Amino acid sequence: GDVQFVKASYYLELKRQGRVFPTRQGLPPEACASAADVRRWGNEIRATLALRKKYTEDRWRGNEIQHGARFPPFVVTSYAWLSPAHPDPDGRQLGEVLAPAIEWYMSERARYISGDVWAVNNLASTSLYSAAKDEAKLAAPFTPDGIDFGIFLDFTSLWQKD
Repeated sequence: GDVQFVKASYYLELKRQGRVFPTRQGLPPEACASAADVRRWGNEIRATLALRKKYTEDRWRGNEIQHGARFPPFVVTSYAWLSPAHPDPDGRQLGEVLAPAIEWYMSERARYISGDVWAVNNLASTSLYSAAKDEAKLAAPFTPDGIDFGIFLDFTSLWQKD
């Protein structure tokens, strides 16, 4: 396709290896969100919306469902290019800005998916806790793939001139 979501975990791996991100045409296949990833992320969004609708009568529950919806599995980001040839030729923005933001975002997704968000907000004693927590886990499994998400970043998501 013309547009490619790149797995957030791939950017973290680039940082770990001290590399800079490649052009869209230079992405390895494992960096790219697969059709199965996109379907799973779409199902997660639909499940979150269904949960929000289901629990709107419970003010606390509705607020927590909205919290989860704040960390969807698709992210679009923008940044200032540091050179005309490459947006981040030394990997500085990747290491200092993008990777820490991805780690934080993943931790928030993990907190929501694992159900910790419910307990943190003292909702564990509510009658809806177990059902809603289990449904949130079904929406996005608490696995490395479950907390991963797709990022649209122009240099790696769109074809670049050679």
